[in-house]
Amino acid sequence: MWLLIGVVGAFAGIAIVNTSVMAMADRRAELALVRLIGATRRQAARMIAAEATVTALVGAGAGALAARLAVARIADGRPGWHIVVPPTPFGGIVAGAAALALLGSLPPTDRSSRRPRRQSIAIELAELSISTDWNWGEGAARLAGEVG
Repeated sequence: MWLLIGVVGAFAGIAIVNTSVMAMADRRAELALVRLIGATRRQAARMIAAEATVTALVGAGAGALAARLAVARIADGRPGWHIVVPPTPFGGIVAGAAALALLGSLPPTDRSSRRPRRQSIAIELAELSISTDWNWGEGAARLAGEVG
């Protein structure tokens, strides 16, 4: 049984880290904009850490509720069975989920915030590939200082 719990925990951990990393990859422009309007790297990292923690706590709460509802039907069918969840392991699981969410969010945030702000915005504009009269790719490259 512990092997099954370990495998499920490892899978959930990988899913949490992967989701956090992908979410941060999609938010590079937003992070660059936050830095561009004057936030320090530390303030941006605190903002991302707070978001990751809240997301992990809400996810753990929703998961616990879903598990409780699923297991309650089993216990209802067996006289004398009671569902008992010790608070220490549950707290450890929630803390682990929050730690994994931070682990998946903070390194990409740090990498993104080390890039010069103008260059980050220019890269995002170049990736938009919007076709208008203005050449976004060339204009973004000039903004980043890559073209003379």
